[in-house]
Amino acid sequence: MTVKTVSQYGLAMAPEERIYRRIEADLRRQIADGTLPPGAKLPPEKALAEQWGTSRPTVRQALAPLEVEGLIDRRPPFGTFVRRRPALDTQHVIRDRAVYRDERGYYFDPAAVDWVALVPPSLSRGPAPADIARILRLPDANAEVVIRDRRMGPPGGEVLQIATSYIPADLAHGTVLEAINSGPGGIFDRMEQDMGLHLSWEDLYGARMPTGDEAAILGIPAGVPVFRIICVTRDESGRIVEVNDRRMSAEWFMVARPLARAAEA
Repeated sequence: MTVKTVSQYGLAMAPEERIYRRIEADLRRQIADGTLPPGAKLPPEKALAEQWGTSRPTVRQALAPLEVEGLIDRRPPFGTFVRRRPALDTQHVIRDRAVYRDERGYYFDPAAVDWVALVPPSLSRGPAPADIARILRLPDANAEVVIRDRRMGPPGGEVLQIATSYIPADLAHGTVLEAINSGPGGIFDRMEQDMGLHLSWEDLYGARMPTGDEAAILGIPAGVPVFRIICVTRDESGRIVEVNDRRMSAEWFMVARPLARAAEA
């Protein structure tokens, strides 16, 4: 009697497909149980092919889903390594329901209050990305805005967040909002203390796949999205005066939101 191997969809699998799925499952198991710990180098493709009695293309098929899931990191010509992934209790808690203030000005994330710009901030003018332009409610999607870009992280550490601020050009024109150094308290103190605005904030959360630049800056491997916090700042009239788009690796961050009981709960 001939026994056919079937996939999860009930379809018969070809011999090569059975082999690469077995290789994938074996490597996945070794990574999960610590046989291959974070940072460990996997055997070369040739060695795996010989071990399993198959071809190197079949081995590459087995490695592909592990790379997409962020379990391994392929670094030609050095080899393939098990990626270091954060444990749940070491991920950064990045948001609650409060806006804070100290002598340096407003801040939103107590866990990141000591982060600094790890490279000199940049300032430019140009159109905002389409999704940001919609949030800003610009009359023209190609309208010019002031763009302030920072790469943030702990002092002397790695870049953990790209923070890009978009300010309507007519609001910033002729003010310190057009300067790289906006002074003590940053742009929010300038808006409130110098321009007489009263500010409020709203967070929007989302995720998408990173651009090539974002992946390189944040060290994000294939298959791992960026987590986005888009902070929308309004004045007392409801006008949106700034949108800040913060991107970080979705592997490393989560949101903590305390839940209050409603009156009837």
